[in-house]
Amino acid sequence: MLEKIPTTYSIRNFGKNPTKCIQEVAEKNEPILLLNHNKPVAVVISIREYNRLSTEYHDLDDYKRMKKILEQEKWLEDLKKGYDPTEEAE
Repeated sequence: MLEKIPTTYSIRNFGKNPTKCIQEVAEKNEPILLLNHNKPVAVVISIREYNRLSTEYHDLDDYKRMKKILEQEKWLEDLKKGYDPTEEAE
């Protein structure tokens, strides 16, 4: 969730001086929201923020994969012990 309202630029104003807008994003490490007819259409974020979000996403994806593997291993161990978890569904 955003902690504060991001700076906004219309597509037209962004197009007049994109370098200034991008420098602002990079220096402040805060996103800017691009508007078209006063409706949000895009967000520009710094490479630092992109890398942080990308790392968080990959960490979460790794966690989900590991959890699935561990659940499968537990299921196999239960089968070896003679317990069939699929019997509970019946």
